Amino acid sequence: YGADTGAACVIGAAHENGVGIKGIVPKVTLYPVKYISSQGRAVFPRFLKALEHISEVRPHVVLLNLVG
Repeated sequence: YGADTGAACVIGAAHENGVGIKGIVPKVTLYPVKYISSQGRAVFPRFLKALEHISEVRPHVVLLNLVG
């Protein structure tokens, strides 16, 4: 797991459960979109398709990793 996983954990950690930290955004829904291939490549057409998908979902916040 990478830095984005850690960031998602900090953002979405549960509140009021008596375990660990409180997340930054209570009751957030995290919606992962993968565009990196299984070979670890971020090819531009896949990236554009991922952005298109994100624009259809219309989340309030987008965490985007452009570095492998």
